[in-house]
Amino acid sequence: MNPERVAALEEMLKENPQDAFCMYALALEFAGSPSHREKALDLLLGLRSLHPDYLPLYYQLAVLLKNADRVGEAREVLERGLGLAAERGDRHTAAELNFLLDEID
Repeated sequence: MNPERVAALEEMLKENPQDAFCMYALALEFAGSPSHREKALDLLLGLRSLHPDYLPLYYQLAVLLKNADRVGEAREVLERGLGLAAERGDRHTAAELNFLLDEID
């Protein structure tokens, strides 16, 4: 976790609290620190509520849920992400989500 990046992203979110990219980037910063992973999880869950069409969040959210032993929730997140990827014709993201789903199963 880079404290300078965290501070910059938090400042950007103060200016635009619903900025999907800033929320996602901040969550990734927190996800890199074991003591802040719950905060990363909260940010990604909030991002999914505000921007359910933000496809990149699904893989990262599923990873955090899997690592928190919330496998059922991770599976649901992956399935929703797969549906969104299919709607968009995003085969690359679908392959990544499928790989993680196979790993969970």
